[in-house]
Amino acid sequence: MRIPATWREVILGLSLPAGVMCALAPTAAWWWPGELACHWGAQGAVLLLPAVALWAKRPRVSGMLMALVLAGAAPTFLAAWGPRATVPGEGAGLVVASGNLFVYASPESRAAGVKALEAGDPGIIALAETIESEDRPRVDATRWPFQVWQPPGGRKFRDSVALLSRHPILSHEILDPEVQPLLVATLDVQGRLLHVLVVHTASPVSPAHTRYRNANYDLIATTARRLAATGPVLLLGDFNGSPASPAWDILAGAGILRPLREPATWVSLIGPLGIPIDHVLGIGLAIASPEAVTLPGSDHRGLITRVAW
Repeated sequence: MRIPATWREVILGLSLPAGVMCALAPTAAWWWPGELACHWGAQGAVLLLPAVALWAKRPRVSGMLMALVLAGAAPTFLAAWGPRATVPGEGAGLVVASGNLFVYASPESRAAGVKALEAGDPGIIALAETIESEDRPRVDATRWPFQVWQPPGGRKFRDSVALLSRHPILSHEILDPEVQPLLVATLDVQGRLLHVLVVHTASPVSPAHTRYRNANYDLIATTARRLAATGPVLLLGDFNGSPASPAWDILAGAGILRPLREPATWVSLIGPLGIPIDHVLGIGLAIASPEAVTLPGSDHRGLITRVAW
């Protein structure tokens, strides 16, 4: 079927935002608009493909569009070749869960989000954007008797992070509690030590926030590397970044590995078409590919998986 020239031009015009995103994606290391674009570059590349096909008979136009497709997809494609954690044996290991409950959701929605994570019967649950005064009373303390909730004192934000565990928490500390916290704990899992980091970093929505997010990554990498000298390290939470970001090299450089496959977690409204910014990572751990779960009221999807060591 012959497509009228006017429709081809309309499709080309509608593809302009995707083209801009693809053009910005390779510039992520230089400025924050590129940092934002690199996470969505693969989606932008897919959205450009109809225009590439419709303008196939105009080599200059289709060639330019194809160059943008390749530029947009490059960060995600290159990240796919990064090192991965091994996969635990079938049914082996410890089930863990992680979810961003969304601080602006109602207490009832956040409680339902915790229930969605509990349904996977995890031994460890990491929570971000939780409010202790509202959420802690709704958690079943008989199932997760060992808990650490970041205290709200001194912070200008209401939300915090929390760790719920069936296994004894031998020690814990909260680093950088004034802005974006990092909860660090050591657990006794049936006689074996496991270091756990519950993460919620800054979101790269401005130059300052991007710098702070990268500083969060430096702190995470340094802490994980230090702890790895005495046992395996499990990292869970909202990292506000996908492996397509150049900043991911900070984590990878510390030997932090991700699973073979990671589902999209944000924005939850578009499900698997979103981007993976919530992660389950590790040093010295085998990690199964996580399953994404819907968290009522949240803009994130949660993760449930197994880890073994």
